[in-house]
Amino acid sequence: MEENNKNITNIIKKVARDKNIKLKMFNKQLENLIASPTQVKSFIFKSSCSLLQRLIVQSKLPILERNSYQTSLGESFIKRGEKGFEIFSNYSDIIYEIRSLIKMGTNSDIYIGHTEKDIIRRFEYHIDDAINGYALEWDFPSRMIEKAILIAIREEINNDLGVFIEDYQSKPIHIRLGVKKKLADILSTKYFEISILEKHYTKEKLSDREKWYKENYPNSNGTVFPYGLNMHSYIESGGKYIALPLYDIAFMISLGFRVPEISKLIKKFYHIKEATEDNVYARITQFFKSVEHAEDILLKPVVQLILQRFPNLSGDEIGKIIHREGGRQFFASRGCPFKRWFGDISLRELKKAVIIDGFNWNDVNDFIEEIRKGNYIRGFHKSQWIELFIRGISNEDLSKIASYKYKDSFRKHFFDLEESKKAFNVPNRKSAVKKYRKLKTIVIIKNSKCPSFSTFEYLYTKVFGFQSRKEYDAKYRDYNNGSFFFERALKSYFQKLFNGMSLKEIIEKYKS
Repeated sequence: MEENNKNITNIIKKVARDKNIKLKMFNKQLENLIASPTQVKSFIFKSSCSLLQRLIVQSKLPILERNSYQTSLGESFIKRGEKGFEIFSNYSDIIYEIRSLIKMGTNSDIYIGHTEKDIIRRFEYHIDDAINGYALEWDFPSRMIEKAILIAIREEINNDLGVFIEDYQSKPIHIRLGVKKKLADILSTKYFEISILEKHYTKEKLSDREKWYKENYPNSNGTVFPYGLNMHSYIESGGKYIALPLYDIAFMISLGFRVPEISKLIKKFYHIKEATEDNVYARITQFFKSVEHAEDILLKPVVQLILQRFPNLSGDEIGKIIHREGGRQFFASRGCPFKRWFGDISLRELKKAVIIDGFNWNDVNDFIEEIRKGNYIRGFHKSQWIELFIRGISNEDLSKIASYKYKDSFRKHFFDLEESKKAFNVPNRKSAVKKYRKLKTIVIIKNSKCPSFSTFEYLYTKVFGFQSRKEYDAKYRDYNNGSFFFERALKSYFQKLFNGMSLKEIIEKYKS
Protein backbone atom coordinates (compact mmCIF):
# COMPACT_ATOMS: atom_id res chain seq x y z
CA MET A 1 0.00 0.00 0.00
CA GLU A 2 1.22 3.51 -0.83
CA GLU A 3 2.93 5.54 1.90
CA ASN A 4 0.26 8.29 1.66
CA ASN A 5 -2.50 5.75 2.27
CA LYS A 6 -0.65 4.37 5.28
CA ASN A 7 -0.31 7.84 6.76
CA ILE A 8 -3.98 8.76 6.43
CA THR A 9 -5.22 5.36 7.68
CA ASN A 10 -2.92 5.59 10.70
CA ILE A 11 -4.28 9.07 11.45
CA ILE A 12 -7.88 7.83 11.19
CA LYS A 13 -7.18 4.83 13.43
CA LYS A 14 -5.60 7.05 16.08
CA VAL A 15 -8.35 9.67 16.06
CA ALA A 16 -11.04 6.95 16.07
CA ARG A 17 -9.35 5.18 18.98
CA ASP A 18 -9.07 8.44 20.94
CA LYS A 19 -12.77 9.18 20.40
CA ASN A 20 -13.87 5.56 20.94
CA ILE A 21 -15.28 5.32 17.41
CA LYS A 22 -15.64 1.79 16.08
CA LEU A 23 -14.62 1.28 12.44
CA LYS A 24 -14.90 -2.46 11.85
CA MET A 25 -16.08 -2.15 8.24
CA PHE A 26 -13.33 0.40 7.52
CA ASN A 27 -10.74 -2.03 8.88
CA LYS A 28 -12.08 -4.84 6.69
CA GLN A 29 -11.90 -2.67 3.58
CA LEU A 30 -8.33 -1.76 4.52
CA GLU A 31 -7.48 -5.48 4.81
CA ASN A 32 -9.00 -6.10 1.38
CA LEU A 33 -6.90 -3.29 -0.10
CA ILE A 34 -3.68 -4.59 1.42
CA ALA A 35 -4.46 -8.10 0.18
CA SER A 36 -5.25 -6.96 -3.37
CA PRO A 37 -3.86 -3.47 -4.05
CA THR A 38 -4.40 -1.64 -7.32
CA GLN A 39 -3.77 1.96 -8.29
CA VAL A 40 -7.49 2.69 -8.67
CA LYS A 41 -8.48 0.99 -5.39
CA SER A 42 -5.75 2.83 -3.50
CA PHE A 43 -6.83 6.15 -4.92
CA ILE A 44 -10.50 5.60 -4.05
CA PHE A 45 -9.66 4.39 -0.56
CA LYS A 46 -7.51 7.47 0.07
CA SER A 47 -10.29 9.76 -1.19
CA SER A 48 -12.88 8.11 1.07
CA CYS A 49 -10.45 8.27 4.00
CA SER A 50 -10.16 12.04 3.56
CA LEU A 51 -13.94 12.39 3.83
CA LEU A 52 -14.07 10.11 6.88
CA GLN A 53 -11.27 12.01 8.59
CA ARG A 54 -13.17 15.27 8.10
CA LEU A 55 -16.36 13.76 9.58
CA ILE A 56 -14.50 12.44 12.63
CA VAL A 57 -12.73 15.74 13.24
CA GLN A 58 -16.04 17.62 12.99
CA SER A 59 -17.63 15.12 15.44
CA LYS A 60 -21.05 15.62 13.85
CA LEU A 61 -22.23 12.03 14.24
CA PRO A 62 -23.08 10.13 17.45
CA ILE A 63 -20.81 7.29 18.50
CA LEU A 64 -22.04 3.71 18.72
CA GLU A 65 -22.01 2.72 22.38
CA ARG A 66 -21.40 -0.77 23.71
CA ASN A 67 -25.14 -1.28 24.16
CA SER A 68 -26.77 -1.02 20.75
CA TYR A 69 -29.97 0.37 22.27
CA GLN A 70 -30.10 4.04 23.19
CA THR A 71 -32.96 6.23 24.24
CA SER A 72 -32.52 9.01 21.70
CA LEU A 73 -30.02 10.71 19.43
CA GLY A 74 -31.28 14.08 18.31
CA GLU A 75 -34.71 15.08 17.08
CA SER A 76 -36.39 12.59 14.77
CA PHE A 77 -39.55 14.59 13.99
CA ILE A 78 -40.82 18.04 13.09
CA LYS A 79 -43.96 19.60 14.59
CA ARG A 80 -46.74 21.56 12.94
CA GLY A 81 -45.90 25.25 13.07
CA GLU A 82 -42.14 24.71 13.05
CA LYS A 83 -40.05 26.11 10.21
CA GLY A 84 -39.96 23.76 7.23
CA PHE A 85 -42.93 21.67 8.34
CA GLU A 86 -45.01 22.29 5.23
CA ILE A 87 -42.27 21.44 2.76
CA PHE A 88 -40.68 18.58 4.73
CA SER A 89 -41.30 15.37 2.78
CA ASN A 90 -38.58 13.01 4.06
CA TYR A 91 -40.81 11.39 6.67
CA SER A 92 -42.09 7.85 7.02
CA ASP A 93 -44.75 8.26 9.74
CA ILE A 94 -47.08 10.93 11.05
CA ILE A 95 -49.12 11.75 14.12
CA TYR A 96 -52.50 13.07 13.02
CA GLU A 97 -55.67 14.51 14.50
CA ILE A 98 -59.23 13.95 13.37
CA ARG A 99 -61.51 16.72 14.62
CA SER A 100 -65.20 15.78 14.42
CA LEU A 101 -67.52 18.58 13.34
CA ILE A 102 -70.36 16.44 14.66
CA LYS A 103 -70.66 17.09 18.39
CA MET A 104 -70.09 13.85 20.28
CA GLY A 105 -70.55 15.18 23.81
CA THR A 106 -66.82 15.24 24.60
CA ASN A 107 -64.76 18.31 25.43
CA SER A 108 -62.64 18.40 22.28
CA ASP A 109 -64.21 15.93 19.80
CA ILE A 110 -60.62 15.16 18.69
CA TYR A 111 -59.08 11.77 17.90
CA ILE A 112 -55.27 11.30 17.87
CA GLY A 113 -53.53 8.53 15.94
CA HIS A 114 -50.39 7.67 14.01
CA THR A 115 -49.88 6.14 10.61
CA GLU A 116 -47.60 6.14 7.60
CA LYS A 117 -47.57 9.02 5.11
CA ASP A 118 -51.07 8.70 3.60
CA ILE A 119 -53.50 10.28 6.06
CA ILE A 120 -56.60 9.83 3.88
CA ARG A 121 -55.77 6.14 3.43
CA ARG A 122 -55.70 5.85 7.22
CA PHE A 123 -59.09 7.56 7.40
CA GLU A 124 -60.41 4.92 5.00
CA TYR A 125 -59.30 2.26 7.49
CA HIS A 126 -61.27 4.10 10.19
CA ILE A 127 -64.32 3.92 7.90
CA ASP A 128 -63.68 0.18 7.47
CA ASP A 129 -63.49 -0.30 11.23
CA ALA A 130 -66.71 1.66 11.74
CA ILE A 131 -68.68 -0.28 9.11
CA ASN A 132 -67.34 -3.67 10.25
CA GLY A 133 -68.01 -2.80 13.89
CA TYR A 134 -71.61 -1.87 13.08
CA ALA A 135 -72.12 -5.03 11.02
CA LEU A 136 -70.78 -7.29 13.74
CA GLU A 137 -72.79 -5.74 16.55
CA TRP A 138 -75.70 -4.41 14.44
CA ASP A 139 -75.46 -1.33 16.52
CA PHE A 140 -73.16 1.56 17.05
CA PRO A 141 -69.72 0.33 18.29
CA SER A 142 -68.26 1.55 21.57
CA ARG A 143 -65.27 3.41 20.03
CA MET A 144 -66.11 7.10 19.78
CA ILE A 145 -64.31 7.79 16.46
CA GLU A 146 -66.27 4.95 14.82
CA LYS A 147 -69.53 6.28 16.23
CA ALA A 148 -68.74 9.73 14.81
CA ILE A 149 -68.01 8.24 11.38
CA LEU A 150 -71.27 6.22 11.37
CA ILE A 151 -73.31 9.26 12.32
CA ALA A 152 -71.64 11.20 9.51
CA ILE A 153 -72.41 8.41 7.00
CA ARG A 154 -76.05 8.30 8.13
CA GLU A 155 -76.40 12.05 7.71
CA GLU A 156 -74.76 11.95 4.31
CA ILE A 157 -76.87 9.11 2.85
CA ASN A 158 -80.07 10.34 4.52
CA ASN A 159 -81.24 6.76 4.69
CA ASP A 160 -81.30 3.70 6.92
CA LEU A 161 -77.70 3.05 7.97
CA GLY A 162 -78.20 -0.72 8.38
CA VAL A 163 -79.59 -1.06 4.85
CA PHE A 164 -76.67 0.95 3.42
CA ILE A 165 -74.03 -1.15 5.20
CA GLU A 166 -75.68 -4.43 4.24
CA ASP A 167 -75.80 -3.32 0.61
CA TYR A 168 -72.19 -2.08 0.79
CA GLN A 169 -70.86 -5.37 2.13
CA SER A 170 -72.67 -7.39 -0.51
CA LYS A 171 -70.85 -5.66 -3.36
CA PRO A 172 -67.61 -6.93 -5.03
CA ILE A 173 -64.39 -5.66 -3.47
CA HIS A 174 -63.52 -3.30 -6.32
CA ILE A 175 -66.93 -1.60 -5.93
CA ARG A 176 -66.50 -1.36 -2.14
CA LEU A 177 -63.08 0.24 -2.56
CA GLY A 178 -64.53 2.90 -4.85
CA VAL A 179 -67.42 3.62 -2.46
CA LYS A 180 -65.08 3.79 0.51
CA LYS A 181 -62.74 6.22 -1.25
CA LYS A 182 -65.66 8.45 -2.18
CA LEU A 183 -66.96 8.30 1.40
CA ALA A 184 -63.51 9.27 2.75
CA ASP A 185 -63.36 12.27 0.42
CA ILE A 186 -66.86 13.48 1.37
CA LEU A 187 -66.62 12.86 5.13
CA SER A 188 -63.15 14.42 5.45
CA THR A 189 -64.50 17.54 3.74
CA LYS A 190 -67.95 17.97 5.33
CA TYR A 191 -67.88 16.22 8.70
CA PHE A 192 -64.27 16.02 9.86
CA GLU A 193 -61.10 18.11 9.83
CA ILE A 194 -58.05 15.88 9.38
CA SER A 195 -54.54 17.27 9.75
CA ILE A 196 -50.96 16.30 10.57
CA LEU A 197 -49.50 17.26 13.94
CA GLU A 198 -46.00 15.79 13.57
CA LYS A 199 -43.91 14.28 10.79
CA HIS A 200 -41.45 11.58 11.90
CA TYR A 201 -38.53 10.21 9.92
CA THR A 202 -37.78 7.46 12.43
CA LYS A 203 -40.23 5.41 14.50
CA GLU A 204 -38.42 5.61 17.84
CA LYS A 205 -40.41 8.51 19.32
CA LEU A 206 -43.64 7.95 17.44
CA SER A 207 -45.60 6.13 20.13
CA ASP A 208 -44.29 8.27 22.98
CA ARG A 209 -45.34 11.40 21.10
CA GLU A 210 -48.76 9.93 20.30
CA LYS A 211 -49.25 9.16 24.00
CA TRP A 212 -48.22 12.72 24.90
CA TYR A 213 -50.83 14.18 22.54
CA LYS A 214 -53.56 11.91 23.89
CA GLU A 215 -52.80 13.06 27.42
CA ASN A 216 -51.99 16.76 26.82
CA TYR A 217 -53.62 17.98 23.58
CA PRO A 218 -55.39 20.32 22.97
CA ASN A 219 -55.11 21.11 26.67
CA SER A 220 -54.10 19.36 29.88
CA ASN A 221 -57.16 17.08 29.72
CA GLY A 222 -56.01 15.46 26.48
CA THR A 223 -58.21 13.53 24.05
CA VAL A 224 -59.03 10.33 25.99
CA PHE A 225 -62.78 9.84 26.54
CA PRO A 226 -64.71 11.66 28.02
CA TYR A 227 -62.41 14.57 27.01
CA GLY A 228 -61.96 13.44 23.40
CA LEU A 229 -62.57 10.56 20.99
CA ASN A 230 -59.64 8.32 21.97
CA MET A 231 -60.55 5.41 24.22
CA HIS A 232 -57.14 5.15 25.95
CA SER A 233 -53.58 6.50 25.83
CA TYR A 234 -51.75 3.18 25.97
CA ILE A 235 -48.65 2.77 23.77
CA GLU A 236 -49.79 0.16 21.29
CA SER A 237 -46.50 -0.15 19.41
CA GLY A 238 -43.11 1.43 19.26
CA GLY A 239 -39.46 0.75 18.74
CA LYS A 240 -36.33 1.19 20.75
CA TYR A 241 -33.65 3.37 19.27
CA ILE A 242 -31.27 1.15 17.30
CA ALA A 243 -27.89 2.88 17.35
CA LEU A 244 -25.68 2.03 14.39
CA PRO A 245 -22.01 2.73 13.53
CA LEU A 246 -22.62 5.93 11.61
CA TYR A 247 -18.99 6.78 10.81
CA ASP A 248 -18.52 3.33 9.34
CA ILE A 249 -21.78 3.69 7.39
CA ALA A 250 -20.60 7.05 6.03
CA PHE A 251 -17.32 5.50 4.91
CA MET A 252 -19.10 2.65 3.13
CA ILE A 253 -21.43 5.10 1.34
CA SER A 254 -18.36 7.00 0.11
CA LEU A 255 -17.09 3.73 -1.40
CA GLY A 256 -20.41 3.27 -3.21
CA PHE A 257 -22.02 0.61 -1.01
CA ARG A 258 -25.82 0.75 -0.80
CA VAL A 259 -28.13 0.15 2.13
CA PRO A 260 -28.78 -3.60 1.58
CA GLU A 261 -25.02 -4.35 1.51
CA ILE A 262 -24.33 -2.06 4.47
CA SER A 263 -27.09 -3.75 6.48
CA LYS A 264 -25.52 -7.19 5.90
CA LEU A 265 -22.03 -5.96 6.78
CA ILE A 266 -23.20 -4.36 10.05
CA LYS A 267 -24.85 -7.63 11.06
CA LYS A 268 -21.68 -9.51 10.16
CA PHE A 269 -19.06 -7.31 11.81
CA TYR A 270 -21.05 -5.71 14.65
CA HIS A 271 -23.49 -8.56 15.32
CA ILE A 272 -26.40 -6.11 15.54
CA LYS A 273 -29.27 -8.28 14.33
CA GLU A 274 -31.60 -5.26 14.38
CA ALA A 275 -29.52 -3.57 11.65
CA THR A 276 -32.27 -4.20 9.13
CA GLU A 277 -32.41 -2.27 5.88
CA ASP A 278 -35.26 -0.19 7.32
CA ASN A 279 -33.20 0.76 10.38
CA VAL A 280 -30.15 1.61 8.27
CA TYR A 281 -32.34 3.76 6.01
CA ALA A 282 -33.85 5.43 9.10
CA ARG A 283 -30.47 6.22 10.64
CA ILE A 284 -29.05 7.60 7.39
CA THR A 285 -32.20 9.69 6.93
CA GLN A 286 -31.96 10.98 10.48
CA PHE A 287 -28.40 12.26 10.19
CA PHE A 288 -27.97 12.87 6.45
CA LYS A 289 -31.57 13.91 5.56
CA SER A 290 -31.83 11.07 3.02
CA VAL A 291 -29.78 8.31 1.38
CA GLU A 292 -29.61 10.47 -1.75
CA HIS A 293 -28.22 13.42 0.21
CA ALA A 294 -25.68 11.12 1.90
CA GLU A 295 -24.51 10.00 -1.56
CA ASP A 296 -24.38 13.63 -2.67
CA ILE A 297 -21.96 14.64 0.09
CA LEU A 298 -20.01 11.38 0.46
CA LEU A 299 -19.98 9.50 -2.84
CA LYS A 300 -20.16 12.32 -5.38
CA PRO A 301 -16.75 13.83 -4.43
CA VAL A 302 -15.14 10.39 -4.78
CA VAL A 303 -16.70 9.80 -8.21
CA GLN A 304 -15.55 13.24 -9.31
CA LEU A 305 -11.99 12.45 -8.25
CA ILE A 306 -12.12 9.08 -10.05
CA LEU A 307 -13.24 10.79 -13.27
CA GLN A 308 -10.44 13.33 -13.06
CA ARG A 309 -7.73 10.85 -12.09
CA PHE A 310 -8.82 8.02 -14.41
CA PRO A 311 -10.76 9.59 -17.30
CA ASN A 312 -10.17 6.60 -19.56
CA LEU A 313 -12.15 4.20 -17.37
CA SER A 314 -15.42 3.04 -18.91
CA GLY A 315 -18.78 3.46 -17.19
CA ASP A 316 -18.90 -0.28 -16.45
CA GLU A 317 -15.42 -0.19 -14.93
CA ILE A 318 -16.31 2.75 -12.68
CA GLY A 319 -19.62 1.08 -11.77
CA LYS A 320 -17.84 -2.06 -10.59
CA ILE A 321 -15.26 -0.05 -8.67
CA ILE A 322 -18.00 1.67 -6.64
CA HIS A 323 -19.84 -1.61 -6.04
CA ARG A 324 -22.60 -1.19 -8.61
CA GLU A 325 -23.62 -3.98 -10.94
CA GLY A 326 -22.60 -2.00 -14.00
CA GLY A 327 -22.16 1.41 -15.47
CA ARG A 328 -25.70 1.79 -16.80
CA GLN A 329 -27.19 1.39 -13.34
CA PHE A 330 -25.12 4.27 -12.01
CA PHE A 331 -24.69 6.55 -15.02
CA ALA A 332 -27.64 6.08 -17.36
CA SER A 333 -30.71 4.65 -15.61
CA ARG A 334 -33.56 6.94 -14.68
CA GLY A 335 -33.08 8.58 -11.29
CA CYS A 336 -29.52 7.25 -10.92
CA PRO A 337 -26.99 9.24 -8.84
CA PHE A 338 -25.12 10.49 -11.92
CA LYS A 339 -28.30 11.98 -13.44
CA ARG A 340 -29.17 13.53 -10.10
CA TRP A 341 -25.76 15.19 -9.91
CA PHE A 342 -25.18 16.28 -13.50
CA GLY A 343 -28.59 16.38 -15.20
CA ASP A 344 -28.35 15.95 -18.97
CA ILE A 345 -24.53 15.83 -19.06
CA SER A 346 -23.41 12.44 -20.36
CA LEU A 347 -20.48 10.44 -18.99
CA ARG A 348 -18.81 10.75 -22.38
CA GLU A 349 -19.02 14.54 -22.25
CA LEU A 350 -17.80 14.67 -18.67
CA LYS A 351 -14.78 12.49 -19.49
CA LYS A 352 -13.85 14.98 -22.20
CA ALA A 353 -14.33 17.92 -19.83
CA VAL A 354 -12.22 16.68 -16.90
CA ILE A 355 -9.01 16.51 -18.96
CA ILE A 356 -9.30 20.14 -20.02
CA ASP A 357 -6.58 22.36 -18.63
CA GLY A 358 -8.04 24.42 -15.77
CA PHE A 359 -11.18 22.27 -15.43
CA ASN A 360 -13.12 22.68 -12.17
CA TRP A 361 -16.42 21.21 -10.98
CA ASN A 362 -17.93 24.55 -10.02
CA ASP A 363 -17.95 25.62 -13.68
CA VAL A 364 -18.63 22.20 -15.19
CA ASN A 365 -21.58 23.48 -17.26
CA ASP A 366 -19.40 26.08 -18.95
CA PHE A 367 -16.86 23.43 -19.97
CA ILE A 368 -19.63 21.13 -21.23
CA GLU A 369 -21.10 23.96 -23.29
CA GLU A 370 -17.73 24.49 -24.99
CA ILE A 371 -17.44 20.76 -25.67
CA ARG A 372 -20.92 20.69 -27.21
CA LYS A 373 -19.94 23.57 -29.46
CA GLY A 374 -17.00 21.46 -30.63
CA ASN A 375 -14.51 23.84 -29.03
CA TYR A 376 -12.65 21.23 -26.95
CA ILE A 377 -10.85 18.28 -28.52
CA ARG A 378 -8.70 15.84 -26.54
CA GLY A 379 -8.67 18.20 -23.57
CA PHE A 380 -7.62 21.37 -25.38
CA HIS A 381 -9.65 24.29 -26.66
CA LYS A 382 -9.99 24.76 -30.39
CA SER A 383 -7.98 27.99 -30.16
CA GLN A 384 -5.10 26.12 -28.49
CA TRP A 385 -5.00 23.55 -31.29
CA ILE A 386 -5.03 26.34 -33.88
CA GLU A 387 -2.00 27.94 -32.22
CA LEU A 388 -0.20 24.58 -32.31
CA PHE A 389 -1.02 24.17 -36.01
CA ILE A 390 0.23 27.70 -36.75
CA ARG A 391 3.50 26.98 -34.93
CA GLY A 392 3.96 23.87 -37.09
CA ILE A 393 4.25 21.35 -34.25
CA SER A 394 5.02 17.86 -35.57
CA ASN A 395 2.58 14.95 -35.58
CA GLU A 396 4.77 13.14 -33.08
CA ASP A 397 4.75 16.04 -30.62
CA LEU A 398 1.03 16.58 -31.13
CA SER A 399 0.45 12.89 -30.27
CA LYS A 400 2.10 13.52 -26.90
CA ILE A 401 0.13 16.71 -26.32
CA ALA A 402 -3.15 14.92 -27.13
CA SER A 403 -2.18 12.08 -24.72
CA TYR A 404 -2.14 9.41 -27.40
CA LYS A 405 -0.32 6.25 -26.48
CA TYR A 406 1.57 5.92 -29.75
CA LYS A 407 3.63 8.61 -31.53
CA ASP A 408 1.81 8.26 -34.85
CA SER A 409 -1.72 8.25 -33.40
CA PHE A 410 -2.36 11.95 -33.98
CA ARG A 411 -1.86 11.59 -37.72
CA LYS A 412 -4.06 8.50 -37.87
CA HIS A 413 -6.91 9.42 -35.56
CA PHE A 414 -7.17 13.09 -34.58
CA PHE A 415 -8.87 14.50 -37.67
CA ASP A 416 -11.30 11.56 -37.81
CA LEU A 417 -12.78 12.54 -34.43
CA GLU A 418 -16.32 13.86 -34.66
CA GLU A 419 -15.41 17.01 -32.73
CA SER A 420 -12.31 17.60 -34.91
CA LYS A 421 -14.39 17.44 -38.08
CA LYS A 422 -16.84 19.88 -36.56
CA ALA A 423 -14.15 22.26 -35.28
CA PHE A 424 -11.60 22.29 -38.14
CA ASN A 425 -13.18 20.77 -41.27
CA VAL A 426 -9.81 19.68 -42.69
CA PRO A 427 -8.51 16.15 -43.49
CA ASN A 428 -5.05 16.34 -41.90
CA ARG A 429 -2.47 18.44 -40.05
CA LYS A 430 -0.89 19.75 -43.26
CA SER A 431 -4.22 21.21 -44.38
CA ALA A 432 -4.83 22.62 -40.87
CA VAL A 433 -1.43 24.32 -40.85
CA LYS A 434 -2.07 25.93 -44.24
CA LYS A 435 -5.61 27.00 -43.36
CA TYR A 436 -4.79 28.65 -40.04
CA ARG A 437 -1.48 30.21 -41.10
CA LYS A 438 -3.31 31.85 -43.98
CA LEU A 439 -6.04 33.13 -41.66
CA LYS A 440 -3.43 34.36 -39.18
CA THR A 441 -1.62 36.23 -41.96
CA ILE A 442 -4.84 37.94 -43.04
CA VAL A 443 -5.63 39.00 -39.44
CA ILE A 444 -2.12 40.41 -38.89
CA ILE A 445 -2.20 42.36 -42.16
CA LYS A 446 -5.65 43.80 -41.39
CA ASN A 447 -4.52 44.88 -37.94
CA SER A 448 -1.26 46.48 -39.15
CA LYS A 449 -1.27 50.23 -39.76
CA CYS A 450 1.21 49.91 -42.59
CA PRO A 451 1.81 46.26 -43.59
CA SER A 452 5.12 45.61 -45.33
CA PHE A 453 7.82 43.01 -45.87
CA SER A 454 8.68 43.22 -42.17
CA THR A 455 5.09 42.09 -41.39
CA PHE A 456 5.68 38.90 -43.35
CA GLU A 457 9.11 38.47 -41.75
CA TYR A 458 7.50 38.68 -38.31
CA LEU A 459 4.92 36.04 -39.27
CA TYR A 460 7.47 33.77 -40.93
CA THR A 461 9.96 33.74 -38.07
CA LYS A 462 8.17 34.69 -34.83
CA VAL A 463 4.72 33.19 -35.46
CA PHE A 464 5.35 30.27 -37.83
CA GLY A 465 8.73 29.38 -36.31
CA PHE A 466 10.89 29.30 -39.45
CA GLN A 467 14.59 30.23 -39.31
CA SER A 468 15.34 33.92 -38.93
CA ARG A 469 17.36 36.10 -41.29
CA LYS A 470 20.27 35.89 -38.86
CA GLU A 471 20.13 32.09 -38.89
CA TYR A 472 20.07 32.13 -42.73
CA ASP A 473 23.08 34.49 -42.74
CA ALA A 474 24.98 32.12 -40.48
CA LYS A 475 23.95 29.10 -42.54
CA TYR A 476 25.04 30.66 -45.88
CA ARG A 477 27.93 32.80 -44.64
CA ASP A 478 30.34 31.11 -47.04
CA TYR A 479 28.17 32.26 -49.94
CA ASN A 480 27.75 35.78 -48.55
CA ASN A 481 24.08 35.77 -49.56
CA GLY A 482 22.13 34.45 -46.56
CA SER A 483 19.66 37.34 -46.68
CA PHE A 484 18.94 36.57 -50.31
CA PHE A 485 18.12 32.93 -49.51
CA PHE A 486 16.01 34.02 -46.53
CA GLU A 487 13.91 36.46 -48.58
CA ARG A 488 13.53 33.96 -51.41
CA ALA A 489 12.29 31.27 -48.99
CA LEU A 490 9.88 33.70 -47.30
CA LYS A 491 8.38 34.96 -50.58
CA SER A 492 8.05 31.41 -51.89
CA TYR A 493 6.27 30.25 -48.74
CA PHE A 494 3.63 32.99 -48.74
CA GLN A 495 3.15 32.63 -52.50
CA LYS A 496 2.26 28.95 -52.00
CA LEU A 497 0.11 29.79 -48.95
CA PHE A 498 -1.96 32.28 -51.00
CA ASN A 499 -2.12 30.28 -54.23
CA GLY A 500 0.47 32.23 -56.24
CA MET A 501 -0.20 35.75 -54.97
CA SER A 502 2.82 38.01 -54.40
CA LEU A 503 3.44 39.75 -51.09
CA LYS A 504 2.30 43.03 -52.64
CA GLU A 505 -0.93 41.45 -53.90
CA ILE A 506 -1.63 39.88 -50.49
CA ILE A 507 -1.21 43.26 -48.79
CA GLU A 508 -3.38 45.07 -51.33
CA LYS A 509 -6.18 42.50 -50.99
CA TYR A 510 -6.33 42.22 -47.20
CA LYS A 511 -5.15 45.50 -45.72
CA SER A 512 -7.85 47.55 -43.98
